[in-house]
Amino acid sequence: GTLRLSYNMLTGKLPTEMGHLIRLSNLHVHGNRINGTIPSEIGLMENMRLFDAKTNELSGTIPTEIGLLARLSTLDLADNMLVGSVPTEVGHLTGFFKLYVHDNRINGTIPSEIGLIENMTTFDLESNKLTGTIPTEIGLLTRLSILDLTHNMLTGNLPTEMGRLTRLQALFVANNSLSGVIPTEICTLWNSSLIIFFRDYGESNSGESNSSSYGGLSCPDVECGMGC
Repeated sequence: GTLRLSYNMLTGKLPTEMGHLIRLSNLHVHGNRINGTIPSEIGLMENMRLFDAKTNELSGTIPTEIGLLARLSTLDLADNMLVGSVPTEVGHLTGFFKLYVHDNRINGTIPSEIGLIENMTTFDLESNKLTGTIPTEIGLLTRLSILDLTHNMLTGNLPTEMGRLTRLQALFVANNSLSGVIPTEICTLWNSSLIIFFRDYGESNSGESNSSSYGGLSCPDVECGMGC
């Protein structure tokens, strides 16, 4: 079943008793003022397919028990005050399609276990405090259409394995501390149907700005589509 409680004026915490709703498949509570943490009992909701709690005041970490929700296809926790790292247990969600955790305070690294979610189509971690490098395992997400890592503190190079993401429609990695040359494998993805933002917002192509520089990244010597 489906429970829709969105865009009300709900306050307080998510009750631990929600774990009793084992037949619930869709829970919408976005657009309220719910605070506190996401209860670990969410892992008992074995039939959950969609959990939408964006635009609230949730704090604390993403519970590791989220990895118990084998049928979960969409998790939207965007625009809250969540901290901690993305739990490695997300790798258990092999039926996962969409993950939205943008506009939080998530830190740590992107877990390599993300590569186990072979059906992932949307991976949105924009505007957090992620550090470390983009894991090479991201190249295993061959069904990915949207990847947004903008406004974090990621370092290192773009992995060449991203060239396997032939279904990408949008790639956003601006406003990080990435460096090195954009792999030619990624340039081959560049076509009229793919939107890519490497350049930091506010950086101009005109004046003294180097048109072949994208934040800390640079284009290879070979032709790199519209980007160079």
